[in-house]
Amino acid sequence: MPWGFAGAAIGAVGGIVSSSISANASESNAQTAANAADPFASQRGQYQQQLSQLINNPSSITSTPGYQFGLQQSQNAVEGSAAANGMVNSGNVLSALSTNAQGYASTQLNNQELLLAQLSGANVGSPGTAGQILQGQNQTNQQNLGAGVSALTNGISQGVSSGGFQSAWNSFGASGSENSGASSTSTPDDLISGYTG
Repeated sequence: MPWGFAGAAIGAVGGIVSSSISANASESNAQTAANAADPFASQRGQYQQQLSQLINNPSSITSTPGYQFGLQQSQNAVEGSAAANGMVNSGNVLSALSTNAQGYASTQLNNQELLLAQLSGANVGSPGTAGQILQGQNQTNQQNLGAGVSALTNGISQGVSSGGFQSAWNSFGASGSENSGASSTSTPDDLISGYTG
């Protein structure tokens, strides 16, 4: 095998290896992008279960951490306001306490549902971050492809400039010389000039 063709073959293998490495890096970067978009994916199941339980039993909101403390503080504020106005034992205070407790429970239920929905994956990750990672990988793939093509063309160029192409032409191109008008000493340039004029 002429040395020039060996160089071309080496360049082609280099391009293939570069593409293979780039494909492996693409898979790794795709996983990195997925992890960046949703860093808490492994924990989503427990929050989905809690959300389902809360929806099936809304009264369980009263057993969440901080609920009783928050309710007591809210009730104390209502009672304090009534005491400041001299209406501690009036019917209006009892009505205000009941309304306050219902509003507090409703607000806490909605807040807990939203929190669990977010934690369970309702609005996951950052598409912008994932896009940046994939864009960077795309640029790397293009650079690797360019390097592989460059190695291939350099190998071919070396083969042509070192006489490898002429040697191959003499070995293989002259086999049909009686039909093509080529001789064993014809060069590719001779044939091209014969067709152009």
